[in-house]
Amino acid sequence: MRDMIVLALFALFSLTPALSHAAGVDAVALSAMKERVPELVQAKESGAVGEKRDGLVGLVNENLASTAVKALVEEENKNRRTVYEARAQEQSKDLEVFMRVMGDSRIDNEKPGRFVQKFDGNWTKKN
Repeated sequence: MRDMIVLALFALFSLTPALSHAAGVDAVALSAMKERVPELVQAKESGAVGEKRDGLVGLVNENLASTAVKALVEEENKNRRTVYEARAQEQSKDLEVFMRVMGDSRIDNEKPGRFVQKFDGNWTKKN
């Protein structure tokens, strides 16, 4: 339990640039993620993209997603995996556990009205 709390607290602060740089996380991935924020916010606000339980983003309705949104999700997830792998290794944590903690943190901190993934894998708008 203590490890999960410590990991959760680290996850909340994990996107702070100073911490990221100090931790030796892939600066290229973080830079790409930062540049992608406006597009990702727009995709979330439109309801096309949501935060998944595993710390990645997902297509809320794959059949309705444009090619550009699909590419956005793919690139964001590629960069998130790079960052998560580095941080999990730095902390000697299991990647899958680290990603679940990040997913919980991202969902908890997501704005109301945006889509988040429920435990059963379905999407719901956050209240």
